[in-house]
Amino acid sequence: MLKLVRFSVVLSSMTFSILVDASDVAIGVGIDSRYISEGRDNTDKTALKYMEVTTDDVAGFSLGLWHGRSNFEDYHETNLSVSREWGLTKWASVGLDYTYLDFSGDEPSDHEVSLSWVVEITTSLALDVTSTYSEESEGVYSTVGIAYITGIKNFEFSPYASIGINNDYVADEHNGADHYAVGVELSYSLEEFSVGGHISAVAPIDEEPGDTLVESTWLGLNVSYNF
Repeated sequence: MLKLVRFSVVLSSMTFSILVDASDVAIGVGIDSRYISEGRDNTDKTALKYMEVTTDDVAGFSLGLWHGRSNFEDYHETNLSVSREWGLTKWASVGLDYTYLDFSGDEPSDHEVSLSWVVEITTSLALDVTSTYSEESEGVYSTVGIAYITGIKNFEFSPYASIGINNDYVADEHNGADHYAVGVELSYSLEEFSVGGHISAVAPIDEEPGDTLVESTWLGLNVSYNF
């Protein structure tokens, strides 16, 4: 049976939340032409294929499993997450998320805790501020972004812009604002199925010698089934 739940749209490391009709469990697969996070290319210009399973309202928590693979040095990554959200007012909410990250090769696993603050400026315009602490690096990475989420019937269109701020999260690169991102997310839903895609771009801010920030544009496509 369908019910009203909070659906989170992940946009280049930002998460914007809106209320939509959804079911308890969603299974999805997707592919991105690049795997870029924190303004950096993690798989050296190779595509990332991924699958994910999410479920909402398990004793008030949301659970997620995400696994991605790339041909770049047989790269693979698995994330297990638990999150909870609290409404502060009709337009504002805070969220807390714990994620365990396991990587291929000799790269150490990580535990991350994220705190997010979302303000729905209007019914379509949302501001998101998220800070993530990494146990492995003992640093914090923050993103500040804004997204316009609108649609017609089963079609949704979401342009966004964000700025990333490093504070020892990427330990060997400069602190402060380090990149900006812009893009647009598209999705079409039909009963239990949905198809989505995006085009995204990032560019460095105040890049310093030794930084691995990139200027890049990439595409993605995903399909999910809700039940």
